[in-house]
Amino acid sequence: MIKVPREPRKFKELLAKADEALDGLKTKVRELPHLQTLAVGQGTKTYSVGNGKSLAWTLLSEPKVAVARWFNEAGTRFPPHAHQEREWLIVYSGEIVIEFEDGTSVRVGEGQHVEFEAGVVHGGYSDEDAWFVAVTVPRSPDYPE
Repeated sequence: MIKVPREPRKFKELLAKADEALDGLKTKVRELPHLQTLAVGQGTKTYSVGNGKSLAWTLLSEPKVAVARWFNEAGTRFPPHAHQEREWLIVYSGEIVIEFEDGTSVRVGEGQHVEFEAGVVHGGYSDEDAWFVAVTVPRSPDYPE
């Protein structure tokens, strides 16, 4: 419940603050890419990893290739793992950090990509919300169908 001050000047200040907060919220909602696609259903896989969640949507799934769109919320951390397939990650919003078995890491930001040969152990994390497209050749059984 909002208490309305009796003084008109205070009331105007309160309205101005409410309008400012609403404008900020509208901006944040507009910045959320493709919010309507966050519904989880067929062709979607949810991972609870680290302190965050990761969602993946199938864009293409054939025996010779798989393409998925991924969202990692801030705090998501993937443990070291390897795929038997070649994999590419192409970031289009935010940033992910990829960590390799030898202790090196690479930051992958908007418009950048990273490629893994089959069998390369890698993990990673997202300090901020991140969106990327992932491709495996051939199709990875770890990807959503």
